[in-house]
Amino acid sequence: MSKIRVSQPHLRRTIIRYLSKRSGDDGFSNPSSINENVVLADALNLLSPAKHNEHTQQQRYTADFKPSLYNNLTKGPASEQFKVEDFTHSSSKAYNNGSRDSLKVNELTNKYVNTLLFGIKSSNIINRFNLDLSSMSPKELSNYIKSITEEDKLMELIDLLYSQNKLNIKNLTEIVLNPGFKDFSKCSIDLLNINKNYIKFDSPIHYTQFNIILLKKFYDLKAPLQIIKNLKSNFDKYYFPLIKEKKLAPFYERIVWKFQFQYNRKVQKSNLNELYYMNELNNLQSSFLIWESSSSSSLTSYDINRVIINYMLTEQASKLTALQLLFLKICIQNLNHFEDANTVNTKLLSNLKRISIRYHIYSLHSVNNAHNEENSRLVHYSILNKLEEFILNELIDPVAATSAGGAISEAQSLDNIKLLKEIKSYRESYISSLLNNSNSHDPQTNEQVDKVLAPQPRYSPF
Repeated sequence: MSKIRVSQPHLRRTIIRYLSKRSGDDGFSNPSSINENVVLADALNLLSPAKHNEHTQQQRYTADFKPSLYNNLTKGPASEQFKVEDFTHSSSKAYNNGSRDSLKVNELTNKYVNTLLFGIKSSNIINRFNLDLSSMSPKELSNYIKSITEEDKLMELIDLLYSQNKLNIKNLTEIVLNPGFKDFSKCSIDLLNINKNYIKFDSPIHYTQFNIILLKKFYDLKAPLQIIKNLKSNFDKYYFPLIKEKKLAPFYERIVWKFQFQYNRKVQKSNLNELYYMNELNNLQSSFLIWESSSSSSLTSYDINRVIINYMLTEQASKLTALQLLFLKICIQNLNHFEDANTVNTKLLSNLKRISIRYHIYSLHSVNNAHNEENSRLVHYSILNKLEEFILNELIDPVAATSAGGAISEAQSLDNIKLLKEIKSYRESYISSLLNNSNSHDPQTNEQVDKVLAPQPRYSPF
């Protein structure tokens, strides 16, 4: 039996005639039927090149794109989450409008790819880490992050937290500040240019806080150029306005001041120093934070410390509580006790700064507003005990004083004893005010405040 040969054009016409009959005799085609016909025709390579490209383009972008099982179950297909149709229209339009629109398309593309990769990797990472993030408390997760020493595990943990929508400012900060984290290029997220397109933090200020954390990380990595670049991009635009509006927490503000003066001093105008910003802000808390973040390692820094404290004792004296005044008086006593800055001398100044940071000396004015509360009483007693211990062990003790800067004179000993008496007087007045249930927020009477403010014969800052 001989084979019947059918020419290809004849076969093409026959199939098309068959498809057109299936579409309906009334001239109105069923959309689903048309779609099936187009798919069949495309499979048989019967469509024109233009029609073929149009169909494959439509099919490519309208499919249900599911980057991760978790996101798909909780938020629906990615085509719904990211509005793929809008993306296809914007992508075709972007390349005609220029680089700015193209950049937006690239960001969307990166987002799709990252989400897909995180979804694929998350199950493998969970098995490798053998942990259940949903059952871990924030403290347990924090301890786990601190226990990791391998950089690859830190990078994988970022991917895992991101894929499960658990990557926040707290755990990201702990991961980045982990000593094992060293190479930002290994991270699948661009942490050096982080924004809401990559990670959704609970508050917009968290993005600024993370950029401040990067200053600390660059310092640990010994990357001064990155610190200067960070400050140049963010200080005037973000950091300083937030400080001025009192919206930046002391922890972050202290980091900003430390690197602003330590690394940016040489490249900025000479008048933009500590006193400039203290005058500009006129904020006692910021003045304390500037002093706490200032260096204590050289003779120049010692002079800066003296200038800052004298400024607070003179220009901001009306805002200081009696205990703050007493604390600053001990600081200036320490600065004036030695004529040259040396290793032990800087250690004493550093100890005073640690006391200030630990007990929040900058906020004692607000603590005094509730001085009957137990927490406030503990803070006051702790500060007074620490200051007494500092004077007795560091300034009066002959061995410590001699090793710090030579034998102390009789006048210096008398000054130190006066400071101890003032601390004792403050403690007695404070306890008395508590027992009498005084309405005054500060236990010092006007006469006692004048006594604390009274200039010392030799080392008065006034």
